[in-house]
Amino acid sequence: MDDLLARGVIAVAVSSLVGGLVSGVIKYTSTHFLAAGSMHMILSALMLGYALSSLVSGTPPLFIALAIVALFTISIALGVERGYDQSTAISASVFVSVSLTALASYILILREPFGLSIVYSTLIRSPFLIAVDELLLLAPIGIALSLSIGFVWMYTVYMSFDPEYFRFVRGSLTPYRVAVYLLISLSSMYVSYILGVVPATVVVLAPTLIYSRVSSVSPLYPVLYIFLVSMASLFISYYLSIPYGGVLGIMSIAPLASLWVRR
Repeated sequence: MDDLLARGVIAVAVSSLVGGLVSGVIKYTSTHFLAAGSMHMILSALMLGYALSSLVSGTPPLFIALAIVALFTISIALGVERGYDQSTAISASVFVSVSLTALASYILILREPFGLSIVYSTLIRSPFLIAVDELLLLAPIGIALSLSIGFVWMYTVYMSFDPEYFRFVRGSLTPYRVAVYLLISLSSMYVSYILGVVPATVVVLAPTLIYSRVSSVSPLYPVLYIFLVSMASLFISYYLSIPYGGVLGIMSIAPLASLWVRR
């Protein structure tokens, strides 16, 4: 197998696995708005990370981005626990993150010769061009995230079906809500770092639509769906030399459209 294709297969496999699994958590906790909003926060965090790295030499942009995403997510969880509506808390964070994205992108384009390319690759990244050393680091992180999603699954189900009973038994929802929100945001960031923010939105949110249209679907079906769609898009992109993100969007729409038409 060609080296570029092999790297693309590994990158798409781990990202679609994480995206498909976390979509179940999103569905059962009704956090679709958080997942969609987290994409704005991730874009803001990455732009701020790169901008600060250009201003202060040696600053690791990815670690800065992780810290910013965690800060946004924890603030949302704590806001909900203090009585704010979830949509209101998310909207406030998205508003701040979008403003920071514009500022950070402007700084990055002014200071870096390839600043515009960095902004574009953050939005749409090619899985074929990920370095081997990055893949060696990203693959085990993806496995760890997948195991973490499985570990919190039982708490996710309890929280979604009977939050009052869960609060009575466990004492407080706060640590579990923070853990679930962080898991969703960090999983989304993981997929965004590999594929770009735009394709990651498809990988994370498209499987949740299967849950909403097919009532008795197994949790494994949406994972299998996004895995097969992502892989098919990868091979079409490779052999026809067209952008992966565009193919992924078209390929993911067709099965979902058939479900909506049939229902």
